[in-house]
Amino acid sequence: IVLNYQVEAGDNIMSISNKFNKSSWELRSYNNLRYDFLSDGLEIKIPFLISENSMHQEMIVTDQEMELLSRAVFSEARGEPFEGQVAVAAVILNRVRSSLFPDTIEEVIFQPWQFTAIHDGQFWLEPNQTAFLAVQAALEGWEPSGGALYYYNPDTAVDDWIFYRDVIVKIGDHYFAVSI
Repeated sequence: IVLNYQVEAGDNIMSISNKFNKSSWELRSYNNLRYDFLSDGLEIKIPFLISENSMHQEMIVTDQEMELLSRAVFSEARGEPFEGQVAVAAVILNRVRSSLFPDTIEEVIFQPWQFTAIHDGQFWLEPNQTAFLAVQAALEGWEPSGGALYYYNPDTAVDDWIFYRDVIVKIGDHYFAVSI
């Protein structure tokens, strides 16, 4: 998967490499860049080598669904590693594919009591470019959650039922899990 990142004010090779867990050498080499200085608006390609067992079928969505997914990722996982943001988007897509949850992105996101950000209002914050790129990566098939249907931060989770899910993987501060 190759994502296109548009350089924002204050970005440099190091800040972008940290954001996407890439080496600065890899980004400079892939984009034929000689210097760390980047001009605002420049488009940089961010390559990801994804193993076959970390991929799912691509999903095509509407602009509205893209916006909803990006809001969900931003409100639930901003500050998490990029891979963790992709995994949050993947969980929502896994739920759409699962017979245990509603059949649309909107219904999954707004299903009562599923996402804290819906109830505390953070869902309506404006998502950043990284959230959109994480959703794009998930839609293109990157599935770092291992097929999870749930995710949670054990330090902030308040409902005990989540602790009775089988954890598949931990990315950043989030645990990704399935039903028992």
